[in-house]
Order: sequence, then C-alpha cells, then structure tokens
Amino acid sequence: MNRPTHSRFTLGALLLAAALFLPLIACDELFDDGAYFDSCSASEGDVQVAGAWTITGSGTVYDCRDEAYNGDVNLQTRALQVLQRSTAEGEILELSDPILIPGGEFNLRGSVDGSCVNFEAREVSSQGTITYRFIGYASLESSSDIVGSFTIEGPETCAGSGDFKVEVR
Repeated sequence: MNRPTHSRFTLGALLLAAALFLPLIACDELFDDGAYFDSCSASEGDVQVAGAWTITGSGTVYDCRDEAYNGDVNLQTRALQVLQRSTAEGEILELSDPILIPGGEFNLRGSVDGSCVNFEAREVSSQGTITYRFIGYASLESSSDIVGSFTIEGPETCAGSGDFKVEVR
C-alpha cells in the first residue's frame, strides 16, 4: 500500500505484512449503520470470490503519535491469490500462501455470507503491526468486484479509514 512519502514506513502493496487475525464480525452487524448495508444480502446464497485479487482504495490515517504517519493513504496491491472454502463455520477466505516480507509476514483471512464479504489483512514488520479490516459486498450476479469500506489500526496509536475495491479475476 502506498503511503505518503514523508512516512517512515512503506505499506508497499498490501504484500508487506502479517499472519495474525482477529475474529471477524458477522456481516449484518458490520453493515447496520454502514453505507453498504442495503447492498449486502446474507440470505441469497454465498458469492464465489476466489481468484486473483487486486485491492485498490484510498483513505486517511490519523491519531498517530508521530504526526509523520498522518495523512492520505492509497491502497494498491499486486495480484493476491485468495482461496475460498466451505467449512462448518461457513465460507472462509484465505491467501494461498502467506507472503514473507523483510522482518515479518503478510496474510489475509475473511469470510463470505451471502453477498457480504469481510476480510482482515495484517502486516507485521520491524516498523510495527498494521491491521486492515475490510467490509464490503459483491454482486450475486457477477462477483468479479467487491466494494466497501476499510479501517486501519497501527502502527502504535494510528487509526484510519477509507473506501476500497477488489477486482477478482
């Protein structure tokens, strides 16, 4: 992910990061007050979103102890191979292989419930841990795109938010 040039760390291409994940919240809870609630349906069957994902988006990082981290953030990844599998807990999303980065690892894990697609990416490196939480939806007719919003936590006290799009090929 591209960050302002004045920041001390580069989020590169969502490829820089970690393998620990916090539990994902159910889709209907995430969308109760969000802009994507009306587009998200958990009752019409699960969309199939496995494939090569390219994530793009933009937002703002704020509340950083070091003000050099505050500012605009632009997300841009290379193709990430995402698998989707059925489990007793539902449809699970995960990278085909975690991505090793200098001093750490990047991973992605999520879930699908109807057209609701929720996933979390975590970067862990020598600069700290950054967690991205994405909530969005995919069309039941054509699941080639996922759109929604994201939040950022880290490193340290930093927070952020924005909108994203995933192109699935």
